[in-house]
Amino acid sequence: LNSVRDKFRDYTELLVLDTHGHLVATSSERPRQVALPPDWASDLRRHGGTQSEPYWASKDEQATILVAVPIYSGAVGRVSRTTPRVTGGPALGAFAARVNLRSAADMLRRFAPGESGQIYVMTREGKIIISSRGASASLSEERYKLESASWLLERQDRAVQFTSFTDDRVVGSVRVAPALDWVVISEIPSAEAFRQVARLRNMTLTIVTFLLAVVGAFAYLLSLLIVRPLNRLTQAASRVAGGDLDIGLPV
Repeated sequence: LNSVRDKFRDYTELLVLDTHGHLVATSSERPRQVALPPDWASDLRRHGGTQSEPYWASKDEQATILVAVPIYSGAVGRVSRTTPRVTGGPALGAFAARVNLRSAADMLRRFAPGESGQIYVMTREGKIIISSRGASASLSEERYKLESASWLLERQDRAVQFTSFTDDRVVGSVRVAPALDWVVISEIPSAEAFRQVARLRNMTLTIVTFLLAVVGAFAYLLSLLIVRPLNRLTQAASRVAGGDLDIGLPV
């Protein structure tokens, strides 16, 4: 187990369990409690795997999840070319691993939007698991209100404005990761999200003001070229009508 664990940085501990969930072997020097869900045995039979709720491992200082797959005694057949299936033999127990979510947090950090945007992973009930700024014991205690989490899930894959669990107004979207039934939330503060819109608005107002000034100046020049000669002609015609035949006008 240690030989395998040393090759994968995401494995904090590897374990072998019997059919009752008792520890048979572990890669850890100090065995810890195995927190599998109550129906883990039936999950192994029906789905070929099970997982615990994510939790904060104070010893490792990492957000962690425990996953397990069954160990069978028997021949392995195939449902298809790519899908193996054990065709015989009873279940001997389970092979489990404590997986820290450090790599997942690093991935979220690379995709965090904007300067102050964040990406969170939470359960459907609104419990925060990890974020793009890492994980901590205090973060694992944060959560969205259940009605807020349900409201977001109803608007999956849509950009919406909402109040984050930090009580800040943000713009973001959510998507469910079906394999783990977790929810990924990407959010950015409303002020930053609309800053680009405000910059575009200000640029548009500047351009429109400049165009109005140019059009106004052009109209004024047209008035000098057209209206002023017409006024002079009107005045001269009035003087001619009054008997002044010596009036002269520039061509």
